[in-house]
Amino acid sequence: MDEITIKTKLDSLAEYESQRSLLDIQKSELLSVVQVPSEVQDIVADGNKRASALRVEAQQSAIQIDEEYRARLDAVVVPEEIRAAFDAIEKQRAAIVAERDALKAGVYAQVGEQEKSIREAVDAKVRETFDAVAARKREIEEEFGGKAQAVDENIAKLKAEIEKDVAAHGASVKGQYKHAVYSPGRVTWNTEKLDGMVALIPQIGEARKVGQPSVSIRSIK
Repeated sequence: MDEITIKTKLDSLAEYESQRSLLDIQKSELLSVVQVPSEVQDIVADGNKRASALRVEAQQSAIQIDEEYRARLDAVVVPEEIRAAFDAIEKQRAAIVAERDALKAGVYAQVGEQEKSIREAVDAKVRETFDAVAARKREIEEEFGGKAQAVDENIAKLKAEIEKDVAAHGASVKGQYKHAVYSPGRVTWNTEKLDGMVALIPQIGEARKVGQPSVSIRSIK
């Protein structure tokens, strides 16, 4: 394998790794953008404001009802000359109070239903938004996962080719961005054979073993 071909492959490897890093950056940028929009917070705040306004309105209506019925209650007094009718008068007053309380209860019940409707609408919007955000993030993860896998496969395949080519070339090769460093195989000795062949110097070479060469690929700073 000629050195020019290896240099070309080293440059291609650097390009693949650059693409891989760019994919990670793009994915991070997209994920950071996909957040819960501020409009959802505005919807929640508006819902709370409307519900609070309804409660204030209900309280004001209740005060007005109290004022209106207080005059009617004050007007119903027990005349000195009609003490015998006291029980009937008390019943009349009780009926007025009951009518008043029923009206107030109706106001609060109506407000409660309206407030419940507002809360449900706000909750539904919040759930919908969070679901949409989660779905978009899943789409981004899936999209970039496939792209990254393809680039990783190209990187692994090209690295294996470069290591094989440099090992066959027998020397280090430097590209524009990557440096394939060639290391010759380690020389080891079989000590058991050496112990038995100390006296036979010519045969010592039989105990010598040469390992396979290795290649490491480094980025050029």
